[in-house]
Amino acid sequence: MSRTTQTPRIGRLIAAAALGLAAVFGLAAVFGAASPALAHDELVGTEIVANDAGATEGFKLSFSNSIIEVGTEIVATGPDGADIKDGEPEVDGPDVTQHLQAGLAEGDYRIAWRVVSSDGHPIDGSFGIAVGANGTGEIIPAAELTEDAESHEHEDSGDHAEADDAAGMPFGVVVAIITGAAVLVIGGITAAVALSRKKKDQATQGASRGN
Repeated sequence: MSRTTQTPRIGRLIAAAALGLAAVFGLAAVFGAASPALAHDELVGTEIVANDAGATEGFKLSFSNSIIEVGTEIVATGPDGADIKDGEPEVDGPDVTQHLQAGLAEGDYRIAWRVVSSDGHPIDGSFGIAVGANGTGEIIPAAELTEDAESHEHEDSGDHAEADDAAGMPFGVVVAIITGAAVLVIGGITAAVALSRKKKDQATQGASRGN
């Protein structure tokens, strides 16, 4: 095989390997850009909405990003299990406000919420509101609710964990796969160059012997 025939073939091998490497790094860029979107929005704040006299009128949930309005659900019940909501939840970007019935009696109230994250995945949780004799309210963390509420919280957390597991391959694994592919492509380029040099040296030596 002549030198002029070898050179284009090796060149094509190197070009193909280079294109493969470019594709690998292209995938890395895509996954890198998409990785923030893989994270679900999170609840970052819960506060009581009160009237001028300090009496509880509702509550507001604040999330780390604007949520999807469709799919927002809130359940609010009193000590007797009756619904205490006043209207539907109001979504304003990352905030969800739920008004409650006026004149809430003293006692503990349970709240369960479910919204759709900006990445399209539902997230949920629960908490309580302790209303005093003067009508003022205080947020009760889910961990401090009664045994029944804690059981409900564990069920919700289990559903959320299953949704996270089903969301897709961890980003770290994707990076490892892409890195491994890049190493293989670079190794292919190195091997092609070494083979080209070896054949070139053999051709040179053969020509020298023929002379």
